[in-house]
Amino acid sequence: MSEQTADFFEKYADLEDELFAEPSGHSGGGGKKRKTAPRDPKSETAKRKREEAIEASQENRREEAKENLEKTLENFPENLLEMYVPWVNLSLENGQPMIDEIDLEENFVRSGKKAGGQNVNKVSSAVQLKHIPTNISVRNEETRDQSKNRQNARAGLESKLKEHLKDWKTYIGDNEMTKEMVRQLTGAKG
Repeated sequence: MSEQTADFFEKYADLEDELFAEPSGHSGGGGKKRKTAPRDPKSETAKRKREEAIEASQENRREEAKENLEKTLENFPENLLEMYVPWVNLSLENGQPMIDEIDLEENFVRSGKKAGGQNVNKVSSAVQLKHIPTNISVRNEETRDQSKNRQNARAGLESKLKEHLKDWKTYIGDNEMTKEMVRQLTGAKG
């Protein structure tokens, strides 16, 4: 059993205890109080409820991943599909984003609206970094140092790409991603 599944079972057991606990305090009417036997966590009913909760949780995660993918792919250019689909499949196969320098578009621009005096207006220290196969981009202007902003932008882009792949993995499981899946998510006709 995975650690994530074990954590889920613990949370479910706590929730089950909370739901089936005897009420405390007075609830009004003065009738007889009925004592109920504690629920057996190994009973068929408890097992079925846990399975239903796990399935519902997995379906919720899948739906959330689908929404994230739809949002990311909302204005995705059709001409990038030839690069995007193989990139996602290769990255999923390797378990991490495959980032090649030739797939990055990097621009240095003037930082805006941040403190830094006149230097901010004279030096292009902000970094815009775009991953061409996914069309995912980041901008970093945290410091006045271009090289630090560049490192931060790369770290931010890698993080976004990891999340994007995580969404695909949740959405498709062990299947291979296809152009049709992307078109279905974007509502594009192919």
